[in-house]
Amino acid sequence: MERVYADQNSIQFYNTIGKPLAERYAAYNNGSYFPSDPVVNASYYDAQNAATIARLPQSIRKCEIFGQRWNTHIQKSSNATCSESIFAHSYHIAPAMEKITYVPVGVVTRYYNGVFANLAGIPEIVVPIGQIRFWSPYSERWEWQPVTVAFEAARGCDLQLFELVERLEGLGLLRETLPGKVVYYTDEVW
Repeated sequence: MERVYADQNSIQFYNTIGKPLAERYAAYNNGSYFPSDPVVNASYYDAQNAATIARLPQSIRKCEIFGQRWNTHIQKSSNATCSESIFAHSYHIAPAMEKITYVPVGVVTRYYNGVFANLAGIPEIVVPIGQIRFWSPYSERWEWQPVTVAFEAARGCDLQLFELVERLEGLGLLRETLPGKVVYYTDEVW
């Protein structure tokens, strides 16, 4: 499964966003390339790489096989409940350190937690469930970071996820978030 996600992600980004944006930006800015983060640049140039382009049909086929197996054996649909199961997992990880320590830039070439939703073509919704304090070496103070959980259901069961979120909200487990640096109100001044 190595590079399956990266190949499709890079080429889809390039065809639908990257190339049109680059052309429009250049037309209005004397031929300049649009300013972007290093990760965006990595995907943009990966999509133009001959090896990536040559691998794309095989990557698409691997993705189709993964999706068929996932939807047949793991995340099955049900006539009674739409999805036999709902998967839940957290995307929560320690805050990134790119602003403090150099991290090499590249495209995601491996299978990682959560990418199965993309590869299997199943619905996913990510919701905030809280926030935690962490010491930020960048701002040199205690900060808040949101904690989220992702829910996935069988293909075609998108509404089941929306109903789940509504129920969790009704029970008080999910609530509206704030814009800005904190997810929920704190007594601290920001």
